[in-house]
Amino acid sequence: MVGGLAVHNGGVLLAVGLLPLIFVGVFIFYPQAALYLNWVGLEDLTRVATMPMTRVVLTNSLLQASASAILSVLVGYPAGVILARYDVPHKRALKAAIIVPFMLPTIVVATAFLSLYGEAGALGSFLRPLNALAEGFTGIVAVNVFYNSPLVAYLVAASVERMDPELVDAARLFGGGRLQPFLRLLLPQTYSGVASGFLITFLYSFIAFAVPLVIGGPANSTVEVQVYSLFKSFMDFRGAAALALLQLSALAALTFLYFSRVVERAQEVPVGAGVASVLVPLSLKKRPFTTILVLSYLAAFCFYLFAPLAGVVRGALWAEGGPSLQGLLGLFSSRVQDRLGISVWGMAFNTVFFASMTAMISLALGLMAAYFSLRVLKRGRLYETALFASMMVSPVTLSLSLFVSLEWIHPFDLVWPLILAAHVSVALPLTVRFLSSSLSKVPRELMDAASVSGSGKADSLFRLQLPLTWTGFVAAGAFAFATSLGEFAATNFLYVQELTTMTVGVYQLLGSRMMPQAYSLSALLIAMSFAAYLVAFRFQEELTLG
Repeated sequence: MVGGLAVHNGGVLLAVGLLPLIFVGVFIFYPQAALYLNWVGLEDLTRVATMPMTRVVLTNSLLQASASAILSVLVGYPAGVILARYDVPHKRALKAAIIVPFMLPTIVVATAFLSLYGEAGALGSFLRPLNALAEGFTGIVAVNVFYNSPLVAYLVAASVERMDPELVDAARLFGGGRLQPFLRLLLPQTYSGVASGFLITFLYSFIAFAVPLVIGGPANSTVEVQVYSLFKSFMDFRGAAALALLQLSALAALTFLYFSRVVERAQEVPVGAGVASVLVPLSLKKRPFTTILVLSYLAAFCFYLFAPLAGVVRGALWAEGGPSLQGLLGLFSSRVQDRLGISVWGMAFNTVFFASMTAMISLALGLMAAYFSLRVLKRGRLYETALFASMMVSPVTLSLSLFVSLEWIHPFDLVWPLILAAHVSVALPLTVRFLSSSLSKVPRELMDAASVSGSGKADSLFRLQLPLTWTGFVAAGAFAFATSLGEFAATNFLYVQELTTMTVGVYQLLGSRMMPQAYSLSALLIAMSFAAYLVAFRFQEELTLG
């Protein structure tokens, strides 16, 4: 009887671990394999690799990703050190606020920069040099820095906060003033945060789609945009698949570097981990230069992050030189519905439907994966790597492979499962990270006590571990919801008219030059994303993003 029960429990645990892998296999590995095996040959790779446009878009992608990563580190690093080392007023609220831009839809961020720095923007209309922040190469980099510098700041702050403050004092005792502690202590101790932020920014910038599409222009087209154009505009299916394969090879190498060098080093317990940091007080009387410099930098940093969002709100509520609800009310007009083929209520329903389903499915699969990895495999590296496979696949490439390999769905007009699968694939890695972080904080003594008392693994999970980590569970769901809320690239590739989401609606309105309505719809998306983030932050003290 005992042996049968053990076999049964082992089978259940195996099923728990396999279900997330089955999802990844069906919706990521199989479509990718089918796409490249059936649609890409040596001739296709040679043709695409030797095309002049391929060299142009590859160069553009590398240049803008490199510039974005470097500038994001240069902008975000000082902010992270300031937030970790100085007694800044309202520090907790500030740390919560600066990560908000990272959770916003990319199409909304691009629209926000147009609303503030564009030729007709709030500032760009009379300060023409600022137009460079909303167009071309400089515009792409500016938006990427806006999007990723808060992430760098957060990762650097987390690294600095784990340092032993006594080491800083010891470094100063050996001389060298302020520079030596920075070079000998701070830089080495923040390596993982800087490297993680740099690589993540490079990855996100390299596969950027919405920003180059909206403000980059044809001369600054990237690999991701070119894959989309080859398939949708030029009907070159094999060329699109070949270019996607070339991009996948580069992303796979970068993702491997991220996990093998950055994540493993970040998981090492640094000197002073868990030691409370001694914050440096700010005072105009005692430290006037430092205080003014720190507060000025934070003010400029916050202006760069939040002024574009204010520009969107202004664009939604301002028309012809004064306050107006023309843009907001225009969303509900027949003109907008005729242009998009769907009402704003329909777009909102589609958006919330996909986001809610993504949150539920990601939570279920993420909980299974996190539990199996932590409690059964004891941090199985190969298992976790397989689950993070979607990081190696850009959204456009993912949607292309789903569209081609699962074409049997199309005759039944069931495109929505493909869109949902793409959303879950994008949200799943982040969900697994959140839930793994939460479950790992459950004291081992409590689990041992539950095991001694006769509780099985299922009882331990649902009666002990989940009640202790339910806040992390809610936070993971909120972030999965926000991720789906802002997903644009895959949805724009797969959608049919009746499945238009709010992000696709913003893009369509921008293309029709219906700017007040585009700003209004963007403002609604900002409000929805902010609400999801508030839920996540309310239930998760420390967000695990890197």
